[in-house]
Amino acid sequence: MALLAGVSLVQVLPGLPPLWLSLALLPVAALVFNRPGLLRVVGAILTGFVWACVVGQAVMQERLPSEMSGQEFLVEGEVLGLPQREDESVRFDFRIQSSQPGWAAGHKVRLGWYGEAAPPIEPG
Repeated sequence: MALLAGVSLVQVLPGLPPLWLSLALLPVAALVFNRPGLLRVVGAILTGFVWACVVGQAVMQERLPSEMSGQEFLVEGEVLGLPQREDESVRFDFRIQSSQPGWAAGHKVRLGWYGEAAPPIEPG
């Protein structure tokens, strides 16, 4: 439960702390966790916090670079699973097999089509 509390604590932060700070807290968390009693609970909370921060930073590194945002790319690939349709949008997972810049081949991405003119999207 304490580990989950540490993970949950990261969810309420306005942003992720820098990776170096998270990694610096890791040995502190390990030392505190190895103490008996209440310090073990504090160590578990700190370990959950560090783990969630490091995983969050790794996920953020996989995002589209901001300088590429708003640009159009020609990609070919496969729709994975069933598209999620809403009023004026369609969201779906897509595995890129080839792309014009060549930077994302093999990656799985989540795409969205917004507006009334969304084409029919089928898995496969």
